Amino acid sequence: MGTPQDLALLDAGLPAPAGGSFTTRVGGRSPAPYTGLNLALHVGDDPALVADNRVLLARAVGLEPASLVFAEQVHGRGVAVVDGPVGGALPGVDALVTATPGLGLVVLAADCLPVLLVDPDAGVVAAAHAGRQGLAGGVLQAVLAVMARLGARPAGTVAALGPAACGRCYELPAPMADEVEALVPGSRATTRQGTASVDLAAGAEALVFVYPTWWSGLPAIMKGWLERVMVPGVGFVLDERTNKVRPGLGQMRRLVGISTYGSPRSYVRLVNDNGRRIITRALRMSCGLRVRTSWLGLYAIDTSTSAERHAFLAEVEQKMAGL
Repeated sequence: MGTPQDLALLDAGLPAPAGGSFTTRVGGRSPAPYTGLNLALHVGDDPALVADNRVLLARAVGLEPASLVFAEQVHGRGVAVVDGPVGGALPGVDALVTATPGLGLVVLAADCLPVLLVDPDAGVVAAAHAGRQGLAGGVLQAVLAVMARLGARPAGTVAALGPAACGRCYELPAPMADEVEALVPGSRATTRQGTASVDLAAGAEALVFVYPTWWSGLPAIMKGWLERVMVPGVGFVLDERTNKVRPGLGQMRRLVGISTYGSPRSYVRLVNDNGRRIITRALRMSCGLRVRTSWLGLYAIDTSTSAERHAFLAEVEQKMAGL
């Protein structure tokens, strides 16, 4: 059957106490053409092998198999609140929300965009299947509304976007792509062959970076993210006909950096505040001239007062609410 250690899970980077991952094909029992960790019962795979794969996934994330909850996924905007184990997929929904610890919310995706959301302070998590129809229909807005009913705040909610078909691959008829663009501005794209397409992740219009600064450098995980983004076809695009470079994140309208510093503001300025420069200057070049940048910093945090910290948090919340 294999072991949970055979699986290659991609950590979604959700803030504690929540945890989240995106699966890959690595591990699992399904033969070709599924080849590995297929979790879907509706694609013709052997149900017994799919059940084994789901057991492997549950064990890999430290849960009982019965604690995994699935959605039927009908390419809509339906959301279900889950408060315990469920037998079978919840019908008619594309997103799941819970405030109950110990449950694993699962959505399945191939070309579509899986989105994981959490408000760590409220203890509310969600998983959404955002395909072309669901994204245009407002499934993510519906998820945030349901999370709010359970006590989550949009300004305190973190979202992680999983792997999905990019705009260079997701070909659609031009009228259909235009229809999605009208509802999700920035999603219209062009394939490698020059035909109409949609980039599901491109509907995002803001990048928000939150991390602690020690001395003046970026955290290693932030450097790794930049190394994956600042490459041809992602952070910038090389036009082979004109040999000119254009921004690859041109749909972005806001760049926001939020950081705490152990050092006082005077020292941070002296050493050039590298993180702030990279986000508000270097990364801005990948977003185009229309993007607006903001930076919020709390300096000398170890000697800051309670009033200063609360004022900083209030400023951050106000900024997030305005995005």
